[in-house]
Amino acid sequence: MGAFSDNKENCPVCEHVNERPLTESEPHAAALQENQALQATFQSTYCFRADQGDGPLFLDEEHGLLRIGEDGWVLEGKALRSFRISEDGAPLFENGIGILKCTVGDVPNQVNVMAAEIARFHLERQRFERWEAMDGLHRAGTESSEERRERERTNDLRRPRFDVPAPVREFRVELTLDHPYRTAFDARIATTISISISVNP
Repeated sequence: MGAFSDNKENCPVCEHVNERPLTESEPHAAALQENQALQATFQSTYCFRADQGDGPLFLDEEHGLLRIGEDGWVLEGKALRSFRISEDGAPLFENGIGILKCTVGDVPNQVNVMAAEIARFHLERQRFERWEAMDGLHRAGTESSEERRERERTNDLRRPRFDVPAPVREFRVELTLDHPYRTAFDARIATTISISISVNP
């Protein structure tokens, strides 16, 4: 693909051609053809999108299938050898030899500590939005378009905000796969330095 056009993306057969002897291209093509049946069966029921690493990861929970990328190989569940899900390097879930290890993270506790502050922010935000709506009604028809825009800019600066350090800096999903053309999946979601919670009016 792309040999006679500006499209330089490799098809699944071509993408490994530089890594494998020519004699192995036929088994790869045969495996790709066999995978078409799984592709036709695959119906995504869940998608995990990350901002770093591999992805997205699509799951077909009904048929026990998974796919990495929009047009990647569709793999059967038995191809999953191991997995690890972690927050800031601390494992939440990982499988050992036939055993699922689960660890309780500290994030729920951190959020519970902020519960009163979150509730106070919601109240302040609601009060501000009620005042803003009443002020807008009071000024309706008496201010110019420029005065209205300036009032809205000023209100945006005065709007209550909730900025706190994020309880998690990185959420990571790692999979080890038993497949000749896809052996691993590693994706991370990195949070920002602070989070802002907004409330719809």
